[in-house]
Amino acid sequence: MIIAAVTRVLTSPGSRVNIAEVPSIRIYKADAGGSQIGSNVNVWTYTPGAGPTVDGRQLDYSESSVGWAACSRSNGSPADSIGVQLVYTYQMQTPLGSLLRIFGGSGWSTIAVSDRTVMALNPTN
Repeated sequence: MIIAAVTRVLTSPGSRVNIAEVPSIRIYKADAGGSQIGSNVNVWTYTPGAGPTVDGRQLDYSESSVGWAACSRSNGSPADSIGVQLVYTYQMQTPLGSLLRIFGGSGWSTIAVSDRTVMALNPTN
């Protein structure tokens, strides 16, 4: 469901991200600061049409590495946290990257972007 939600955002109207430029999505067990705990990570790799079907739509990401059974989480105090991270290459839409040469830059046409979100899994009071 997480991969389906991420895919919906990436392919939504107004998104300028080419889904093929997001090579993988990582789902991991996180500590309180949002960092990955050990090797507790599942990696989903971009593979067009090879993923599972969710809500009648076949996903373009398939699970390539399983290092954490998220269903085995602890709901105690503190509850386990989950992190979702993706790294992609953003293609510049304007000539801004080229204009940066004026300020001593090499001129960019792409920017490496990384984003993540972390939240408690089924938190308790």
